[in-house]
Amino acid sequence: MAITAVNLTSGGSDTGATSYTTASISPGTNKLDIVSVTSNGPATVATPTVSGASGTWTQISTVVDSTNVRRTTLFRDLSASPGSGILTLSFGAQTQVKANWSVDEFDGVDTSGTHGSGAIVQAVSTAFASAARTGVTVTLAAFGSSNNAAFGCVRNGLTGAITVGSGFTSLSSVTTATIAATAEWELNNTAVSWTWATQTTVSVAATIEIKAATAAAAALSTPGLVAIQAVAPMIGVVPLYG
Repeated sequence: MAITAVNLTSGGSDTGATSYTTASISPGTNKLDIVSVTSNGPATVATPTVSGASGTWTQISTVVDSTNVRRTTLFRDLSASPGSGILTLSFGAQTQVKANWSVDEFDGVDTSGTHGSGAIVQAVSTAFASAARTGVTVTLAAFGSSNNAAFGCVRNGLTGAITVGSGFTSLSSVTTATIAATAEWELNNTAVSWTWATQTTVSVAATIEIKAATAAAAALSTPGLVAIQAVAPMIGVVPLYG
């Protein structure tokens, strides 16, 4: 069972607020949901939290730029009995200048641990200082399996479109008046990259390696498959009488 991915919702706002809400989502059973939040705040931008849809949204990583104004944060959840509803992205008492978000769901992943912990192998985040550039790359360590997947989200202080890296598939692309963010994924690719037309901008990117389910785990999650496997080895060895 190969990893597959789909975007559940994405959005953004240039309006200052202490919290933002997504559209309603309905997470799938035993599927890994990743929430990417990119935000701009005053000095020492607050770290967001996520709540809603009956989920337990656990931070994977967060990274800020050198001025402590721009931040990208990833959260995870995975449930055998998920709920549904809107998500609230909260920044405590601190009013943000703007924020973007993406909620992406992965099937065929390792379901061990709690709230998706077994599906996250590694996380690498990087902030790129303001400079004229045509893109950025964040490099993950070698994958534990060629069946594993890379996921990444980048934010830029620009209005032009962001193009996903070679071989990657776009999950979301949100551009407001003064900020752009894009989430992407790909199987067995450690170089998570994005490109754009040359602009001078600050980029803040967060990436992870997602662990694929093993063959045994996939069989256990497929109704009826275990019973078939238990009977199949007996074919050809049952005594025949007549």
